[in-house]
Amino acid sequence: MGKSGKSKKKKLKVLIAASECAPFVKVGGLADVVGSLPKALEKINVDVRVVIPYYKEVQSSKFKVQSCNSKFKVKFGRAEEVGVYESRLPGSEVPIYFLENQKYLSGGGVYFSKDAFVSSQEEIRRFAFFSKAVVEFIKVSERKPDVVHCNDWHTGLVPGLIKSSKLGHSATVFTIHNLANQGFAELSILKNLNSITPESELIRWDAEDDNLDLMLQGVTAADVVSTVSPSYAKEILTPEFGEGLHQVLKAREARLFGILNGIDYQIWNPEMDQKIEFNYGLKEGPAGKVGNKIYLQKELGLTVNPEVPLIGVVTRLAEQKGIDILLEALKGILAFGAQLVILGVGDPKIEKELRIKNEELREKGSFKAIIRFDEELAHRIYAASDLFLMPSKFEPCGLVQIIAMRYGALPIVRETGGLKDTVEDAKTGFVFREYSAEALLEVVERAAGRFGVENIEFRQMISRAMQADFSWERSAGEYLQLYQRALEYKNLQSA
Repeated sequence: MGKSGKSKKKKLKVLIAASECAPFVKVGGLADVVGSLPKALEKINVDVRVVIPYYKEVQSSKFKVQSCNSKFKVKFGRAEEVGVYESRLPGSEVPIYFLENQKYLSGGGVYFSKDAFVSSQEEIRRFAFFSKAVVEFIKVSERKPDVVHCNDWHTGLVPGLIKSSKLGHSATVFTIHNLANQGFAELSILKNLNSITPESELIRWDAEDDNLDLMLQGVTAADVVSTVSPSYAKEILTPEFGEGLHQVLKAREARLFGILNGIDYQIWNPEMDQKIEFNYGLKEGPAGKVGNKIYLQKELGLTVNPEVPLIGVVTRLAEQKGIDILLEALKGILAFGAQLVILGVGDPKIEKELRIKNEELREKGSFKAIIRFDEELAHRIYAASDLFLMPSKFEPCGLVQIIAMRYGALPIVRETGGLKDTVEDAKTGFVFREYSAEALLEVVERAAGRFGVENIEFRQMISRAMQADFSWERSAGEYLQLYQRALEYKNLQSA
């Protein structure tokens, strides 16, 4: 054969394993990442695929999912049969695979525990089984991935299982989305993990406190570890944010990287968003938000007045999110003449307290808490709000503040993690440092004082916020470099 022009560069093959993926199934921000990152990777010529459990929620959804007519066995105590289903991530050609097993994967809800930080042993077994199923799925697949990208404790066993199996060609990346949720398994689970040797030094050390930490397993076994923002990657090396794993992470610091999450600007775009009442863009600025604000005020029973600052909160109701200092500062915030809207679910104690506040403040027309998960209402709150509050105790990345900026709602955030990396004080939002109700009140007063459609400085801040680029395209390039680095580390170990 004669010389052919340029040789075709071989595509990197990546399999992303996770517990959820938008829009098929979403409980938190992890789903947004797993639903968006693959589409951005596809655009830079990565052969990327996704695998998640085939939950009952997916089976009853509107999405077209079909059987691959493929089954395999997973030894988990006894041999369990797993079926494989397939679809495509909307707006792409990225395949997503669903692993079906009625006993472990397809019965019950997405998560068994309402509290994200307290995982039941039933849930632990589900994801231990899922981790084994992912490895067996790779074994029976014709396409063997160069890199397996695991996410949070739900897939923390995968790197170790790959190392101890006959899948030595696959490098592993383990991404920490939230270190506080680690997945502590009873030691009895080891009998189902026959390909991870219970005699190994790592297992013995982890088991000294009579449990197995699935997050720790992922951190120690993966070729490369990443977090979802550069600042969080530094913070988790300290006792304050390390959740008991700071020394382990410090030992792996040379292989620990922080890559900021992005958002999908096709979904989060006020110019085209079909979930809001009035579309607007940079040209209209704050004036374009007024119609949405009046609509939301009417919808939620707030006093209809576009001249008062409307502060939005879309969050998981948990102590991590700073709800305790928000409730402490609530009366002071409303005393500034602001309106406050909160949307979210989570800790039953916080939900109860917010319902009480709804009753107490019903007649004032300045406060409303909506205790439910409602994606469409979230879009309307972003479009209507002038300011957006995230007083988090810690925040690995945070997507809410990035979305709020795109919708011209200036974020008010605490200086931590991804909030620190994305919001510039007095330029694209308002930042405070001390975790206290007093510091929160001070920054809200500063933000409310700047508010006003006629305020030139406020309009300039909104313009900068709406133009900020936190697209996945930028982050995807960094992930590609991370995958290549994982392969290099793996090849060095096997050399």
